[in-house]
Amino acid sequence: MMNRKTEGSIKGVGLVIISLVFASGVLVAQGVANEDEGRSAVQSPSHFEIFESHHFSPANGSKAVLVLAGDLNQAGALIAQPAWRNLAEKNEFGLLSLGYKLKPQITDRDAVGEELARQINQAIKEKFRGNPKRIAYASGASAKWMLRAIQAEPEKWQFWGVRGALEYPMVSFREGDVAYPPGIIMTVSREEYADAWRYFGDLRRLNASEQKVTFVGSEKDLIDNAFLERFYRQFVMAVYQGKVQGAGYWLSSQGTEMPPGEGKAPQLHHSWLPNVEVAGAWRLLNRERVAPKFYPAEAVTFQAGGKEQTLWVKPPGEAVEPLVGNQRPVVVWLTKRQKDEELGRNLGNRNDPLLGFAAERGLPVVAWNSITVWPHGYHQDATQAAGSEKALAKQVADGDRAFIPVGDAMIDAIKKVCRERGWSPNRWILACDGSAARYGLMMAQAYPWAAVQLHSATGYEQLVNTPKVPWLVTTGWGAAGKKEAFDFAKLARNKKWPVLYKRYPGGGPGSRWVNRALAAEFFDYVLSLNQGRGVPEYWLKDWDKPPVPEKYRTVFQQDPDNPDKTIAIRPEIPEGFLWNDYAPQRPKPTNDGEWFVEAVHRSGITADWRQGGLISKEARKGVPVPWMVGLPNWQMAEAWNLVEHPYPELSENEAAQWQRQQDRMNGIVPASDGAEPKAAEEPDSKASADSSDPEPASDAPDKPSQEKANAESA
Repeated sequence: MMNRKTEGSIKGVGLVIISLVFASGVLVAQGVANEDEGRSAVQSPSHFEIFESHHFSPANGSKAVLVLAGDLNQAGALIAQPAWRNLAEKNEFGLLSLGYKLKPQITDRDAVGEELARQINQAIKEKFRGNPKRIAYASGASAKWMLRAIQAEPEKWQFWGVRGALEYPMVSFREGDVAYPPGIIMTVSREEYADAWRYFGDLRRLNASEQKVTFVGSEKDLIDNAFLERFYRQFVMAVYQGKVQGAGYWLSSQGTEMPPGEGKAPQLHHSWLPNVEVAGAWRLLNRERVAPKFYPAEAVTFQAGGKEQTLWVKPPGEAVEPLVGNQRPVVVWLTKRQKDEELGRNLGNRNDPLLGFAAERGLPVVAWNSITVWPHGYHQDATQAAGSEKALAKQVADGDRAFIPVGDAMIDAIKKVCRERGWSPNRWILACDGSAARYGLMMAQAYPWAAVQLHSATGYEQLVNTPKVPWLVTTGWGAAGKKEAFDFAKLARNKKWPVLYKRYPGGGPGSRWVNRALAAEFFDYVLSLNQGRGVPEYWLKDWDKPPVPEKYRTVFQQDPDNPDKTIAIRPEIPEGFLWNDYAPQRPKPTNDGEWFVEAVHRSGITADWRQGGLISKEARKGVPVPWMVGLPNWQMAEAWNLVEHPYPELSENEAAQWQRQQDRMNGIVPASDGAEPKAAEEPDSKASADSSDPEPASDAPDKPSQEKANAESA
């Protein structure tokens, strides 16, 4: 989402209807006739194979546009419905029908939303005077693109509603962003409910006092689609005809509580309603919703080193989203709080992305407070502490020794809890942050886990066991241990370990919400792998294909001029040669860690760990390879991109590395013996190769120039 300001209110404007549909071929707007009616088409914009528009403009002009996005296969279905036509007649609606077909293999979904917004802007600019603002209604598969178009330019939209969306974008929390325009999220089934509720909470979190968003949902498949559409129209009519009573009403998700008291901000689960009549209709639609049963966290004590320690155990309750198999993976969370009771209360916070993920999947959570081992107010790093570095080193060493018996006893205590309650005895995921992440790093090496997340950890320099399962390593630009983490990430990249690495702005603690949003998507994906059962079928069959002929394989040999370097000798590949006809030139994965590496290799989604966001395929050649990170799926890519800020100032080595990359792109040969750089006859294509080269390049170890850049960028 770009940094823009949302303008105006949603009162007292005329309306235009745009009906968005996804289709190939010619679109016909049913039941619409006007001398200004016509059609325009745009062939093959960057993300669209076809983009067409039909228009009907009212004689007196229009002040706003209502965008309707319906069934992908029925272009004019919503326009043809009498209810929408009647609404149009009462408000002098104009009509504009758009249709488009997306190209396959989209590389950036947010970019599709931005382009869709531009196409809508162009259509409205051509057909309607005054560039009116818009109101949206979308349902089903088309809703995900509508939401992205709104997110691209929120200031141009005054109201929106989605019903039964199959996918929601991540809500941006970038610095300078403002609240979304008001809107309604409607869902009718249990399968849709969890994602819709999470999106509602994310929007409310943007600004709980002002963000006017309404949630209508059922977990029992009892609400009919026609009722939801009628409610949306009733809501829109109330607002646009000026029937807002005072400041409207904030009601709880159950529809039973009174609005928040005077001077108090509404809670994150409150919905906004314009008047008593609409609030009554909203209560009727939510009447079947039962408040979820609350399971308080329980304190479980265990002995370690002659002292009593506490585990806080949060029972899972009923899973909102079904699990594969009977055993529930267990989330083990190591963090630091001033009081144990505070940690126990925190476990009930479903607005925390990671705890919300656990609640939706029905996963137990076991938490431990590191303050008993590390009571200090600073991190385990000399630059963050008062006093001498030697004194801090002794404190850190003492803390490490004190934690070893605690960690061993903790594992035994968790196993006992799992045996007693029928939870998984060995499929656990480890989440750690702050000072506790140092001890989490020790635990990650000492015991088997399904996945590991470490935020602002120190201790990577003392690594003794390499990652075999997926690890998510995050830190802040100013956090303790950032150099350790970066050196570890470089090593993991060169060794092809299943490790994702990302830096966040600031010192690290301030990015807690966004890094836990990424952790939730990370754990969700890793659990879906499930020993290869969660990967596409064709991946499994690829290794049944014949091997690549020897004459087309890249050969690696020692550089005769430098024994410490390896050079790649690439064969001449004939035109029409298809790598996909042959088996991958790497062993078939046998566990979740190897499948994770395979998913990163195949996804084609590339990000920049320096917080430049996602990198398009065209832009990859301009980014040094050591700065790139592959992401396995779109959910993780969107969570990665939640926060965007300018690059921090480059160090001397990083600036030199960036300049070398640009020189290679421009075909400039590096100077030698003090000579001036000179232009090359042609660019060094190998040096600036795309990180998603065909099989031989992608399976090869880093080139010598990349290895040198890795060392210099530390």
